[in-house]
Formats: sequence, C-alpha cells, structure tokens
Amino acid sequence: MKLNKLFESKSVVVIDVDEENSKTYNLSYNLLRNFHGDTYIISAVFSELFHKQTFESLSEIEDPIDVAIIDKPLSELKNVISECVKRKIKYCILISEIDENEKTKEEIKKIKKHFKDKIEIIGPNSIGVYSKDTDFLFFTRKKLPRPIQGNISIIDQSRTIGPTIFDFMTYEGIGISKYISIGSEDPTEILNVLGKDMETRCIIMYIENIENGIEFIKVAKKISDKKPIVVLTSEIGTMKSQIYSEAFKKANIIETDNIEELFDYAKTFEKLPLLKHKGIAIVSNTTSLGKICYHNLINSELMSADYSKNLLKKIEIQDNIIKMPDEETFEKKINYILKDESVAGLIFILSVYEGKIRPDIIDIMADAKIYGKPIVFVISKNNFTLLHIKKMQNIGIPVYASPQRAVKAMEILWKYSILVHH
Repeated sequence: MKLNKLFESKSVVVIDVDEENSKTYNLSYNLLRNFHGDTYIISAVFSELFHKQTFESLSEIEDPIDVAIIDKPLSELKNVISECVKRKIKYCILISEIDENEKTKEEIKKIKKHFKDKIEIIGPNSIGVYSKDTDFLFFTRKKLPRPIQGNISIIDQSRTIGPTIFDFMTYEGIGISKYISIGSEDPTEILNVLGKDMETRCIIMYIENIENGIEFIKVAKKISDKKPIVVLTSEIGTMKSQIYSEAFKKANIIETDNIEELFDYAKTFEKLPLLKHKGIAIVSNTTSLGKICYHNLINSELMSADYSKNLLKKIEIQDNIIKMPDEETFEKKINYILKDESVAGLIFILSVYEGKIRPDIIDIMADAKIYGKPIVFVISKNNFTLLHIKKMQNIGIPVYASPQRAVKAMEILWKYSILVHH
C-alpha cells in the first residue's frame, strides 16, 4: 500500500450525505473548512451543503479525484467501489458501520479481493485518517480537538478508542504524525508502510485482531530494530492475549495494558534519546516525592547513578536524592550532573508546593540537552503548572504526573536500548 500518496491527496469526494449531523455531513463540514485540496460531495438529499454545490453521482464530477470516503451499507459497497475504480480513484476509505460476523467478514474479504491492485481500500468501520494536511475524520474539530504535529503514528483497529486517543494526546501535548483507523483490517501492511515513513519516529497500535501472525512478526521485527512499536490490545487477560504477547516478544514489540502507559511510552520515544547505561540521577525539591522516585528506581531494571568523587564534591545528596540547587548555582550544578559519566539520564522532580518555578528553567533545560542524555520532569498538573509543562514538552523534555510514571518511562528507554543493541 502506497500510504504516503494518501496523505498527499489533492482531492476527495464524500459519498453520500443523506442527513444533517451524520458522519458524512460532519466530514463534509471538516473538509470544506480544513482541507486545502478540492472537496466534492455526493448527495441525493442536499443540492447545496455549506455553500458548496453537491452532485448526485460520481459521473457528474469531471475533475480527477484521489480519495473517496464512503458511508454505504455492505450490500451497496461493491457497486460504489466499482464506480470509484472507473473514475481511477486511488483510495477508498469505508466509514460504513458494519456489524462484523462470519458472514459479513467473508463478504468484505471478497470485495477487497475483487478490487485488489485496482484501488486501495481502508475499512470498513474506519473513523478516517489524519495528518496535519489530511484531516479525513468524521468528527468535527469542536467535538474532537486535533493533537499538535509530531512524530508518533497510530494504527487503530477500534472504532471507539480513536476519539479517546485524540483526547489524550491533545491534553498531554503529544504530537501526531499520522493516524489510520483501519477497522478490523489486518494491520501488517499499514505497519510496513509506517516503518518506512521518514516522518514517523514511533508507532503505537491498538490491536483487536491479527490475521497473519507469522507475517506480522516478520514485518514488525524489521521495523522495531529501527523505531519502537508500542501496542495495546483489547484481549487483555484472555488466551488470545497470551498468544499475542508471545508474538509481540518475538517481534521486539513493547506491550502495555493501559492507555495512559501507552502514551507515556510514546512521548518518551518521540522526545528522548536512548539510555547508554542504566545509571539515573534524581534531582528533587521535595524529599517525599524524591524518596518515592528512588524506591521505584531501585525496584526497576535501572539503578541510582554511582556518582564520581568529583561530582560528589559539587552536589548535596540526602537520602540518595540530589537536593535542588539554589538559584545562584542551579545551572552550573545541572551541567555538572549531566557531564558526569555515571549519569545516563536525569529525573527532575519539581513540586510547586515546595517553591516557585524559576522563569529561566526552560532555557536552562533546553541548553542541557546538549549532553545527549534523556531528561524527564515530574510536575503535578494544575492551572499554575500547565503552561510550564507545555513549554517543557515543546523543547523535547517529557513531563509526567508522578515519579512512578517517570521511572517507567526511563525503564522503557533502557529496555528498548537493550533490544536495539542485541
């Protein structure tokens, strides 16, 4: 599948708009407001929609069309796709909501087989695809805000979890490159495409079904050596889940069992370099959170950094935690810590209840990235800290709400480092 051409589309047709506030109605609104290419609308109900003339059939449209987005019942899909093939449309996205049972699955397979090599088909039960230039989702932006641009691409087999993914990424300030809602379609081909995509640094997947496990493992293993793949499956705790877990291990895929962790890992891989060893420094302005962080650290696959004698002369340590440097020595001491070879990464805990946030901390930490070591922050979210968190993540330093999540993020960097170098 030549997915890159889908995200370079210059024209799209919506088939068909039959009532207000339907999927195709909202999709048409989105496209006319946000898509920079040409939008065509087919409707037997509306002669005009959002001040745009509609058409009754594809044959009325003379201009070339790249993508067709279709909401039709299964019984009509073959005829509609045939019309798209006649018009030499390259891609067909089926947002039709079809109850999948053995009979309907077989019919869908036959349709896709019939049109193989004639048109690329995504769906059915897709909610659309998304990138910064290609917003083909049927949710309005008012109802479903879009995340910022980034380097994480998503393959989603669920019709319902997609909006949750977008809400979470938007709230957390996590950047997206591409999102493809594939319905129950096997994810292997799309995964292979994203593995070659230069704009994708990390791939996350929500999986409900894999048809060809052997081919999936083969493709995923090649990709996971170059970019991390993080997976959440709907089959948690079942026999099928155990089978998937074994497959994921063979392919060096990182598996998680909750959406919060899925995106913690995703933003970790998007923003941070890998760990060169497992020695981690903890800097904190609060003893209690520092201790919690240290306890989680020593009970993970990481370790507290074995600081050099030279560094120990320059910093103050209490209960295995580096005390927050004062304002005058702050920048100098952060540099001392990150220069030290014993330190592979830094967890920085900042409790706003224990003191104010210095205004130049963003600039200081941006400069500290020169050492090429992962830096993460722990800051609780509230109205006062939200702007600082956004600025910190904009310079490539992820922020987590708890020490436990920060340690897990560092640990997954270490685990992936081992996978890559072995």
